[in-house]
Amino acid sequence: MRRIVLLMTAVGAVFACVAGSALGATVSLCVPSGEGAAITTPTSGSCGSGTTVKLPSEVKEQEKLISILPHIKYVPSGVDSQPVIQFSG
Repeated sequence: MRRIVLLMTAVGAVFACVAGSALGATVSLCVPSGEGAAITTPTSGSCGSGTTVKLPSEVKEQEKLISILPHIKYVPSGVDSQPVIQFSG
């Protein structure tokens, strides 16, 4: 789960750089902390448990984000045995 949160954080950072001010409206999802639980949408503006992940609401921006994902790799033990996110392309 921690890897998913780190990956989504990296994706969000990359997307913010790529999209800039075009980020606009977002769609929020609640990603559960345990396996096998359903991904839901926040109620009353926040998730009761798990992690809130925001994605772009426009289809073109979502497609752009999906095309970036294959170029991002999480390495749990990289430089100085610390976690590293690698970008290629």
